[in-house]
Amino acid sequence: MRMISQLLPHETTGATCFENYVCRLFLDHYSLDDIKFWRTQKGQEVAFVIAEKNAYEIKYSLSGYDASKYQYFKEKYPGMSLTPVHKENIIELSISMSCK
Repeated sequence: MRMISQLLPHETTGATCFENYVCRLFLDHYSLDDIKFWRTQKGQEVAFVIAEKNAYEIKYSLSGYDASKYQYFKEKYPGMSLTPVHKENIIELSISMSCK
């Protein structure tokens, strides 16, 4: 067996597969109506907003996450958590989702 990263020649492709995998996890636990994304006219975005309670930004690697890019989102929705999901913490997310 090989790691999926060995099959994927570019990190962009790996990142796309990773984001699709995370989406599949959410679809296993939430209705499609509860899964949304957020984007401004200026192009700022958050990958997933779940049930208007929790937000998740998906990055293949934590090094690709810059918290300062999400300041506007945090100001606009101060009561909503924003969690970066990356290959280093995906197992934690999977476990927490399966416990719901």
